[in-house]
Amino acid sequence: ISVDVDIVLIPVTVTNDRGQYIGGLEKQHFQILEDRVEQKISYFSTEDAAMSLGIVLDSSGSMNPILDPARRNGSACMSMGTDSDEYFLIVFSDKLKVNTDFTTDLRKLRTQLLTVNSKGSTALYDAIYAGLAKVREGTNPRKALVVVSDGYDNHSRYSGKNVRDAIKETDVQLYLIGNEGDGALTALAESTGGRSLSPRSRSFELGNICNEIVRNLKNQYLIGYKSTNDAKDGKWRNVKVKLDPPNHLKLNVRSRTGYYAPTEQP
Repeated sequence: ISVDVDIVLIPVTVTNDRGQYIGGLEKQHFQILEDRVEQKISYFSTEDAAMSLGIVLDSSGSMNPILDPARRNGSACMSMGTDSDEYFLIVFSDKLKVNTDFTTDLRKLRTQLLTVNSKGSTALYDAIYAGLAKVREGTNPRKALVVVSDGYDNHSRYSGKNVRDAIKETDVQLYLIGNEGDGALTALAESTGGRSLSPRSRSFELGNICNEIVRNLKNQYLIGYKSTNDAKDGKWRNVKVKLDPPNHLKLNVRSRTGYYAPTEQP
């Protein structure tokens, strides 16, 4: 995908009340508002664009009961991918390590997943912060970060505010798996157009959830517009996507909630 650098790109997911992805919609079915001002859609794509996906896996001591199925099924995040998709793996406890840099070699990444062991504390915010920075290096238009953790942060140098600021500065979709207690992180994930997903049981069937995430990424509409506000002031701009579907269908829309405007270059 090649678009004007001034174009604001918004990945949009549309589902029905049963959670099924809805395709076949056209540009005229969407409306984009920036700070309540309607914008003209100048880019619209439904193609299966390549993705850059980061997996951030908690290996702290609290993960011990569920780490084995988590690492076995983690490779399912890649089962629906294509040859042009790229992945990286960060494993963290009280410290974090980029186990696998961006690669299309799925065998290498799966091998790294199987070698993960659990111990130590949980530097969750540090891991998310590092993952956001890493996934921005990806070369593909769709970028997402999948964070697998069952616990609260108790060992980070970065704060929740640092993570919130970093998320607002990226076009990365954040998905949380297993983190049932941190409502602030859930809200952050949803603000990116991502989600917070919990396993239905302690068996931690990560594979099924990862498949759901990849299906979400592969069934998105990519909508772009050139903002009517040309001020390069670096301020936050709220974005809302509205839908006027055919036949008055009742559909749900998920997308990022805004972005920071560019700043003047010195």
